[in-house]
Amino acid sequence: MEEDLLSKIQFLEQEATAKTDQGKYSEALRIYEEIAKIKIQHPEIKAELTETYMKIGHTYFNLTKYYDALIYYQKALKIRREALGDSDAKLAECYTRIGLVHMKRDEHEKALDMFIQAFQLERKEFGENHPVLAPTLRNLGMAYKEMKKYKEALEYFDKALAIEAQVGGDTDIRLSVLYNEKGAVYMHQRNYKEAEHCFRKSLLIEIMKHGEVHPNTSATITNLGFVRNKLGFHKDAHELFRKALEIDKKLYGVVSDQVAAAYFNIARTYEEETIYPKAQEYYEKAIEIEVKLHGPKHLSVAKSYINLGNIHAFQWKLDDAIDCYKKGLRIFKRDDDRHFKIMALTYHSIGDAYCKKGKIEEAIKALEKGFNLISKYKLEKTLTAANIIHSLGYCHHKKEEYWASSEKFKQAYLIKKELLGETHEETAKSRALYEEAMKLKSDSSILSQL
Repeated sequence: MEEDLLSKIQFLEQEATAKTDQGKYSEALRIYEEIAKIKIQHPEIKAELTETYMKIGHTYFNLTKYYDALIYYQKALKIRREALGDSDAKLAECYTRIGLVHMKRDEHEKALDMFIQAFQLERKEFGENHPVLAPTLRNLGMAYKEMKKYKEALEYFDKALAIEAQVGGDTDIRLSVLYNEKGAVYMHQRNYKEAEHCFRKSLLIEIMKHGEVHPNTSATITNLGFVRNKLGFHKDAHELFRKALEIDKKLYGVVSDQVAAAYFNIARTYEEETIYPKAQEYYEKAIEIEVKLHGPKHLSVAKSYINLGNIHAFQWKLDDAIDCYKKGLRIFKRDDDRHFKIMALTYHSIGDAYCKKGKIEEAIKALEKGFNLISKYKLEKTLTAANIIHSLGYCHHKKEEYWASSEKFKQAYLIKKELLGETHEETAKSRALYEEAMKLKSDSSILSQL
């Protein structure tokens, strides 16, 4: 290759790196694509095209265009395989990046497969306890966590912790990340004491390394707030969430996603304490910020409207509740394929609110819309479906339509029996109402013959 061409590639790569560092990913992408075109025209440097494809993949990843990122990571993997064979450790980077894309796309089993291949190559090249394995072990733990295989997740997080502690000591910042991940797993397992232990370890490291006013410190304080709330220490949770709120205000300003999230967490704590007026106040603060930042049709606004609707419903402000639920639904309807579950739950909430108001026909219409959404995606045998069917039964019961109510209660009972067991209180509730409806149906049948 001519020297001036090599110089041009080097210059373009430096320019693209600078744009990436500045967060100007679209401009960086354009430069990387220009570099790729140059390299494609010169077969003698085809192997170097791998690095450019990887950087294009990284740039698409940063732009949250995960499908495009996947295409370029796969192109890079193909070239590396052709050049190095199937067992070279350098393939591990490609497998890892492909796995991370699958994680973002909620394709956790595919991600796990990629991380396993990366791990096997790295272990073969470097041995069991080499520092290079720690990030891959963490990725494996993350995949297992998302797949709800918590025992395996903890196993891999512990392996990563052992390696990182050996390399960087007990206060290495990478340990903080792993303690947070372990804490999240314990939260899923409802082992709140162990979760708190992990989050406190993480917080000590974060404050030592980053100080009080840092995004990671705020995030870990928030995690501690969640766990103290679950343990019933609501006062502690409020103090922690407010501390995180003050940090986020300093870091991001008053009108920011982080501050809105902090208000949301405070609202949820008041909600769990059944202090509904305060919960309403903080949900409204969150909505005000979200609308300013993203406009009135953003998904975060929709979710906050749903939560605010619940608060109104708890206070029997049923018209206000229905209004909030409908505002949330109007936003979610723009992408019902993605949000059908929360939409179905919201239709259920609207149906329950109408039922409490005595507007049974409106309640049935809302509940049927929720069930139809669930049916569209073949989820008729889920608890969500069973709960909607139960509510439909209750509406027919109130209308004294005992033939219809007995059928609905029976459907709900059978689904709950299969999923929760015969002795679960939810199963028992549907069974009791089914038996009552059957008796009333029989009595009404006898009366009609008189």
